[in-house]
Amino acid sequence: MLTREEYDVVLLCSILTSHHRYEIINLINLIPSHDQKIAVIGVGSGVELLFINSSNTTIDAYDLSISNFAKKSFSNVNFFEHEFKSSENYYDVVYAIEILEHLNNPFELLRVIYDSLRIGGKCIFTTTTNVPQFDHYYDFEVKELVAELGEIGFRISEYRVIKHESKFDNIDSSNAFFIVEKFEL
Repeated sequence: MLTREEYDVVLLCSILTSHHRYEIINLINLIPSHDQKIAVIGVGSGVELLFINSSNTTIDAYDLSISNFAKKSFSNVNFFEHEFKSSENYYDVVYAIEILEHLNNPFELLRVIYDSLRIGGKCIFTTTTNVPQFDHYYDFEVKELVAELGEIGFRISEYRVIKHESKFDNIDSSNAFFIVEKFEL
């Protein structure tokens, strides 16, 4: 159950964010996060931290630049202002929400995430498909992504397509929402 303050932030986020982003936040909210060691890659404003922040949870958040808002709002989160590297800590869950399309080699990050997870650990990530945007370096084909996830060693436990609203009839853009698990090959 959200506190009144958390509800107000969610309400504000829903007003300020797009429909597909709101759907992603709702899906994250459904994932249990207590008693886990979690990494969040790409903190941004910190909105996702509201929904994965629960008791007995250790959260490490990585970004190249972390806003003062996020630092002040989430004093119990361990912030690291550098890129995510493989960790000997072995996370239970790693989140990478709307980050992969901004990388030249997103599969390299997925391999690092895989190495950072314990066996049975999960990665929850999204990526855009067919979203022509100046800061998107990689446009995913879902078939290619699914094949690469299998090569890395992930098993897909959930996949959803979240459609974008588009003002252009000829652009069919969406987000792919994945929950993948590490298993031994």
